[in-house]
Formats: sequence, structure tokens, C-alpha cells
Amino acid sequence: MSDRLRDETLRHLLGHPLGEAWNWLEREHVNWSASSGAASGLGWHAEVLALAKTMCRRGSVRDEIKSWKEVYRLGAAAARELGDRVAETEMFDQFR
Repeated sequence: MSDRLRDETLRHLLGHPLGEAWNWLEREHVNWSASSGAASGLGWHAEVLALAKTMCRRGSVRDEIKSWKEVYRLGAAAARELGDRVAETEMFDQFR
């Protein structure tokens, strides 16, 4: 994850009430999906998996926004690259 993306994410998540931060995540879901794809292409498997795992903890995001399935698919691929079979299974459970 780039320093700029990390810093912006933390600013939004920590600088606002939690509900507002989740609303921001939901509004920016297309960017998260694209960023996850770009990070995957760069071989940043640990970061891709970390993002996907974080999003698993937010059930309504998973249920309401279909493009998150791509984040979970990329998370599963990242887990596979990292040799983490448990995480790979967890990611598959999110997008089936």
C-alpha cells in the first residue's frame, strides 16, 4: 500500500466518527477495488490480504456493495500467493 493511500485511509478512519468513516469507505468502494487490483499487480499480497480481511469485519459493506467481491477475490489470490490456506478459505467464504 502506498504511503499516500495509507495516510489518507488513516486520516479518514481515525479523524472522523466511526459511522462517518464507514460511509466514506462505502462511497469509495470503486477506488478500493481498483487499488486492490493495482496492489495485486505489484505483488503486494500482504497488503491486499490485509485490506480484504479488514473489509470482512464490516458485514453490511459485503452485503450492500457488489464490487467488494473483487476485493475478496483478490484477497483469496493474495492468500494463495502467501501460502495462507486458512485466509484463502476465509476469502472464498466472503464472495460465494
